[in-house]
Amino acid sequence: MPTGIYERTEAEKDRLRESADRARKLRTKQTFEKIGRKNAISLIGNVPWNKGKTGLVKYTEDQKKKKSELAKKLGYGKWMSGRSGEKSNLWLGEKAGYGAKHEFIRKNLGSPKYCEHCKRSNLSHRSYHWANKDHKYSRKFSDWMRLCVSCHRKYDYKMKINKTP
Repeated sequence: MPTGIYERTEAEKDRLRESADRARKLRTKQTFEKIGRKNAISLIGNVPWNKGKTGLVKYTEDQKKKKSELAKKLGYGKWMSGRSGEKSNLWLGEKAGYGAKHEFIRKNLGSPKYCEHCKRSNLSHRSYHWANKDHKYSRKFSDWMRLCVSCHRKYDYKMKINKTP
């Protein structure tokens, strides 16, 4: 396709003039008076859906009560209530991954705050880990111990898990 500046034909110029004239006519005072301001504005362009609306919907206490009764009647919010742990539909048991089991231990036993090996407790909160004794990562609480980072590395090295001391 050739490039360059093309001059419009007279037919094109006439068509553009007519469409511009039509647009100007829509915006005249007579048009607003003739068909009403709201309709004339809708002819000019789209009116936003929230034109003239202010703020959020304010419910009265009676309306709030009716909504909550309806939600209870329909059972909203009940599908997961009381379904944590083994009752959950998402429970994987022993098939859960490494991170999920650590999270389970942290949730039930809390974050470790001291080392069971060297008995230190003056380190920052991220300097203590939950270490699994036999590295089978079961959910038995007795199979986990609190260790500082240094003791955890040494323990894993002794168990031939990591290659660096």
